[in-house]
Amino acid sequence: MKQQTIPTQVRQEAEDLVSMYGQRVEYLGQMPDGAAAYYFHFPDNVCAGFPVAWLYGDGQVQELNDKEALKVISLFL
Repeated sequence: MKQQTIPTQVRQEAEDLVSMYGQRVEYLGQMPDGAAAYYFHFPDNVCAGFPVAWLYGDGQVQELNDKEALKVISLFL
């Protein structure tokens, strides 16, 4: 997985999670449509429901926190 700077828009969307758990936003890769995919890597000792992922493209952020987040993350496993 290539290291990439997290866009400001994604960091703003992740602000609440970062304030609770620290900077744990990670770049996953490029989606087929060209959007960049990111996810929040919860600490191992946190019991959370669905993961949180973001798609970033054309200056827009789409937050995914349900089965769609699982689909996006699984593309990069």
